[in-house]
Amino acid sequence: MKASMLALLGCALVASAASGTPSYYAKTWRQAIESLPCTAFKKNADGSWITSGTIILGDGSIGWKQISVSNQLHAFTPDETDKTISDLTMKNTDETRVLDKRCGH
Repeated sequence: MKASMLALLGCALVASAASGTPSYYAKTWRQAIESLPCTAFKKNADGSWITSGTIILGDGSIGWKQISVSNQLHAFTPDETDKTISDLTMKNTDETRVLDKRCGH
């Protein structure tokens, strides 16, 4: 039971009360692509995918220097432990191929 609860906490959805825009949490970008609900992403008419709401990567304790998100390198400030991703459009990437399989065409 504890393991399943921890798994749910590792990749969770929380609605933001202030804006009504959902926030999704994942420890890594790969986990976000492979495990977040398909509602965290929207497929556009041109075949690209865009993040819906906000995706927050990390767990508040990872001291990353940089992270690769959809073939783009994002740098962290020295005191930053989580990375917020919003309105990210992806096309013809490894991530979009996974989303095509998981969430439909």
